[in-house]
Amino acid sequence: MTPYEVMLSESQERMLVVVKPGHEDAVKAIFDKWDLQSTVIGKATDDGLARIIDSGGDGALLQGAPLVSTLTDAPQYRLQGVKAKWLTELQERDLSELPLPKQSPEDVLLGLLASPNIASKEWVYRQYDHQVQTNTVAAPGADAAVLRVKGTAKGIALSTDGNGRLCYLDPFIGGMIAVAEACRNVSCTGAEPIALTDCLNFGNPESRKHITSLSSAFSAWQRHAAR
Repeated sequence: MTPYEVMLSESQERMLVVVKPGHEDAVKAIFDKWDLQSTVIGKATDDGLARIIDSGGDGALLQGAPLVSTLTDAPQYRLQGVKAKWLTELQERDLSELPLPKQSPEDVLLGLLASPNIASKEWVYRQYDHQVQTNTVAAPGADAAVLRVKGTAKGIALSTDGNGRLCYLDPFIGGMIAVAEACRNVSCTGAEPIALTDCLNFGNPESRKHITSLSSAFSAWQRHAAR
């Protein structure tokens, strides 16, 4: 990897802790107690520069850049999207032309109820310890998870929602429905929705077709969350 790629590389599930000089061993002892790996990867300086040093070689400077510039002048994309032809055709399709299933309505209903997307998820969440740190108030299976904040009379409600099929058919409407569903689930516990985060699973944004879906979903989240 080039030094530039090292600076931009993602450290999945790794955390950076800034420790006061002289306290490194004490912090490392805490990590060791819980069988967590920890490594000192650098030190803070007062010259305003970010440097990458080749620790595996002769210690030569690989890359140096002003820290402020690194944080504020990151490359920005100005991508222009285009709606995919297949999506337009799909949205304009006359659903009355679709053939009806040959099964009886009863068989169709039973098949739907047996689908993993609809049936109870207990067989999954019962395999996990949801009482870690003894903060769980509403157990799995409720509309939203509810966790207590120890030492206070407050709680936190969280819900994870999304419908890939709806976002596939209409990213904007699907995005709004995802936010609305999460808000409803949180509200059903008596909590007030105050914030949201996303877990994007779209195609390559360098594709004009994919960036259209991505930007449409973002616009939906922004508009719906503002309400």
